[in-house]
Amino acid sequence: MRYILFVLLVAVAGINHTQGQRLVGFAVSFEHDTTLLYNSVSLSDNWVNSYDVNNKGQSIKQKGLREMYVGGDHYINSDNYDMSVDRLQRIVLMNDKYLLTSYFASIKFVFYVYDRRTKERIVKEQKYNVSPKKDQKLLDEHILPYFHDCPDGINAIRNGIGKEKSYDFSHGPQDYMFSNLSNQDCSSFKQGDD
Repeated sequence: MRYILFVLLVAVAGINHTQGQRLVGFAVSFEHDTTLLYNSVSLSDNWVNSYDVNNKGQSIKQKGLREMYVGGDHYINSDNYDMSVDRLQRIVLMNDKYLLTSYFASIKFVFYVYDRRTKERIVKEQKYNVSPKKDQKLLDEHILPYFHDCPDGINAIRNGIGKEKSYDFSHGPQDYMFSNLSNQDCSSFKQGDD
């Protein structure tokens, strides 16, 4: 439903704004206030940085946001799940039972797996994007047991891991492991459902 709202906001903003700004997403606070995000969005450890319709820079504390949509990415915060930090986490993969999220914190990428019914964290913080060998082990031990019913999603992760023989961050952080996935519902991967 929120994605439909985003598409409508993009259409309306595209018609109404006259200052050449491009709507790229929106953020929703815990009080359900919506902030439109223009031109580009970046996340630092505690902030979402973007522009308003007048091309003025705006910074929003992540801990005050319930969720955010940017392009095809959906980010959630701790009101929905037992998250250890008040930080937006990008939804990577989900099925009927579990949710896989990731975020970048200063010098590391981390992921979690949550139980969608109880909203409890079932896989503690896992640092990834360290090396292809370590990421493959993380996939096998901490993701595959919960998302074995998502073969296309798992293959997309494997392809991300195998993309680079050694990870190069000289141009900033690159999320190799989950580069091919964002907000993917495994039910869309299932073939031959009865």
